[in-house]
Amino acid sequence: MLCNGVTVVRLQLKYVRGVDISEAEVKEAARRWREHEPRAQEAARRHKVDQLYADFQVEEHLGEAEFDGEGPYDVVTCMFAMHYFYDMESRLRMFLRNVSQNLKPGE
Repeated sequence: MLCNGVTVVRLQLKYVRGVDISEAEVKEAARRWREHEPRAQEAARRHKVDQLYADFQVEEHLGEAEFDGEGPYDVVTCMFAMHYFYDMESRLRMFLRNVSQNLKPGE
C-alpha cells in the first residue's frame, strides 16, 4: 500500500485500486489501508484533497484473460509479482496488454 496512506497523498492520488490473485493478499492490503486511512485522510485535507478512495479485488485470472479494471488509470504498478508472468510468453503478453488497456493514453 505504498508504505502507508500518506504516500498516496504525496503522490497526489485520489483513488487507489488494489488487484491480486490472492484473496489473502487482498485482505491484507485492505487491512493495511484501514490502518493507515485516518492519517492519510488527514494529510489529504492538508493537501486540499477532499477524500481518498481505495478498493480492492481478487482477480484469479490476471495474466490469463483480459482484465477490465474499470479504468482508465494514470498509473499502473506491479510490485513483487511481475516475474510470475514470465513462465509463459502468452501470460506476459496478456499482462502487458491488460496494463496498456487500463492506462490513460500518454501525451
